[in-house]
Amino acid sequence: MRKIYFVLMIWIFGTSALLAQVPDHEAQILQLCIDLPEIQDFYPQFDDESKAAVYIMQYPIAISTDLPLQKFNKRPVYMDRHEIYDNNVDAYFLFKQIDVGSQNAFVEYTMYYDYNSEDQKILNIGLYFQKSASGWEVLNVNLANKQ
Repeated sequence: MRKIYFVLMIWIFGTSALLAQVPDHEAQILQLCIDLPEIQDFYPQFDDESKAAVYIMQYPIAISTDLPLQKFNKRPVYMDRHEIYDNNVDAYFLFKQIDVGSQNAFVEYTMYYDYNSEDQKILNIGLYFQKSASGWEVLNVNLANKQ
């Protein structure tokens, strides 16, 4: 009986440790998405040159609000579609696909910016990631402007 209990406890702790790593991988990957050098100039800037918080639309994929993401020393603001539209958010992300494997990952998302202007801009982004000894790295970037 003790052996069964011992084996069961090891299995439970091992499984929970493995599952706990998935959000950590997702957090690292999503942080790389919002820190992508190619999109930094598209973030809204205030007159005092400070930047607004990052807005993430919780559609079609809902991102966990518990992930330790940060941009411009601010946590992202998570909103549903109606909140984004009702609050006239000028720039936001919409994540369409997040596939995380043990060594590779792919994220497809869209950045909407200058959304309250007459010249709204949409940038479709596809990122391929590879895991290395130091963490996740962007392997390939696909950017497509959609006007």
